[in-house]
Amino acid sequence: MINSKLGAYKHNNYYLPITIKDISNPYCVYLPHIHNNKIKQYIFIHENNIAIYLYNHYNTNINVLNNTSKNLTTKIYNFIRWLKTFNNINISNWEVIMYKLYKSNLLK
Repeated sequence: MINSKLGAYKHNNYYLPITIKDISNPYCVYLPHIHNNKIKQYIFIHENNIAIYLYNHYNTNINVLNNTSKNLTTKIYNFIRWLKTFNNINISNWEVIMYKLYKSNLLK
């Protein structure tokens, strides 16, 4: 489960795979840019960007059938609940990021 691919993040025309292991702490997400089966460099992804990406990914791909709620706080709560299903995820950091994004009106 630790290497389960959640999607890919586009950065400078490169698609960087995102695994569960990569998102354990939203403050230090470094995705490997692999070229010819070698890691060329690690790309830092800002916590706001990774949180918004995963939140949107969850609501459009994973929670499609249950995503009938128009209430934003319910959507955020369900997203955090989904993150809790993974091992070694720093939930308190994710909660802080999601609260900050909610207060900044950056989530839909």
